[in-house]
Amino acid sequence: MMCKTFSFYILFFLSSQLLFSQRTETAILFNNNNRINAATDNDLLFKTDHYYTVGISISSQFKNLKNTPAQLFFRQKKETQICYSGFGLEQRIFTPSSITAPANVKNDRPYAAYFLITNYSTFINLSRKLNISNEIGVGMLGPSALGEETQTYVHKKIGSDLPQGWENQLSNSFLVDYQFRIEKGIFNNIIFNHLTPFAVARVGTLTNKFDLGLILKVGNIDKSLKKLMESHLSKKTLIWEWLMEIKYQRVFMTQHCREV
Repeated sequence: MMCKTFSFYILFFLSSQLLFSQRTETAILFNNNNRINAATDNDLLFKTDHYYTVGISISSQFKNLKNTPAQLFFRQKKETQICYSGFGLEQRIFTPSSITAPANVKNDRPYAAYFLITNYSTFINLSRKLNISNEIGVGMLGPSALGEETQTYVHKKIGSDLPQGWENQLSNSFLVDYQFRIEKGIFNNIIFNHLTPFAVARVGTLTNKFDLGLILKVGNIDKSLKKLMESHLSKKTLIWEWLMEIKYQRVFMTQHCREV
């Protein structure tokens, strides 16, 4: 009987890259207090599978929600700030450079997917043109995230090649994730900006990284956000936004090796 040797190591290193990413967000604004958001990004528009393939998220946001875990990190100190908190679900899928090769390719990214349940809070300070948000997430990496099923279903619908090799995906593991994001308006009030600088820090068992970049925003989100300040708003409003991020990313990575 062949005996497998067990080894464990942690490898720390920094990698950096210039990235372009896009996402489309749609929301139903019920009144000035509550909204439901849905967002998709990357491959659903460009149909190019390379490493990060697709992200899908849905969340509910409440203006009067208090004392959530994410709000413990930041509390509203001034009445001039707009404060929102909410809960969400998200799924992210990653693939190797080719999805038509059924076998593992040496030094290539393996198939992987993760699913998170999140709690987030957002603070908007209009006078300082500042938007600060943080998010706490827990979930699973691996087959439990249903990445294979989701990607196969989407590719059938859009007529793309069906992915091969999901049997080699990363195994199940529990995830804890925390993100902090800051956006700073440089022209007019932040809710009217179409170009906004931003910075993101992310730590946890999933990844550790820092992003610095610029967001290009297009949509009717500006008009709808302005209505959030109006207490008499009561009609349902459909809002949408398309965003492109140009960012410089530094990754502080931890790798675990268990079996050889």
